[in-house]
Amino acid sequence: MKSSRRTGLRLPFLTVLAFATLSHGQTSDSQAPAIVRAVGVMVDKHETAVEIVCSRPIPPTITQVENPARLVVDLPNSVMAVKRKRIDFKNDSISAIRVDQFQRSPAIVRVVVDLLKPTSYRWDTVDNRLLVHLRPDESAAAASSKPPTVPALTSSPLPVAVPVVPGATGTVVLAGNRLAAGGSLPQYHEGRRQATRACRRRRARGAVGGRGRVTQRTQ
Repeated sequence: MKSSRRTGLRLPFLTVLAFATLSHGQTSDSQAPAIVRAVGVMVDKHETAVEIVCSRPIPPTITQVENPARLVVDLPNSVMAVKRKRIDFKNDSISAIRVDQFQRSPAIVRVVVDLLKPTSYRWDTVDNRLLVHLRPDESAAAASSKPPTVPALTSSPLPVAVPVVPGATGTVVLAGNRLAAGGSLPQYHEGRRQATRACRRRRARGAVGGRGRVTQRTQ
């Protein structure tokens, strides 16, 4: 009787212990770092996709960095099993792809895509494959290619210099300042000649009158 009672008491304890051990094993497996097994590139006529193959799906943390332009893909809780740390791939948008164990505690694998021009991205997962889709950022490219707007610099028309009339005492005049509205250069020259002749006649009359007055004084 004593033996059966002890056996009855031990059964629930063993059941609880086994359940605790199983639960601990499942938690440990789920927290184990994922393994990054391969990194590659897929290209079609519309876009380029960086393919990252892991032992299980990993939600990435993606950051765009400038100077120089690059796309940084961090894979949390992961370790790298890729032997090549640089993929020598190049097209009109990408110059190179680098992979490394960025951090060991906590474990982070980092994939860096070196960019040649502004690029937009999106990502999705297919089974254990992470695909980061890249395509040129058309809005940024259009803004950078548009020439800056500057005010147009146009030279104002130069004034026309009227030649000096032979025998005239005046200086060079500007047609834009002296010509009457609707006038022309020949008319302007004729007017200048008439004014010159009239001035000479007035001077001649003045000289004659002056000599007469002097004669009267000497008599």
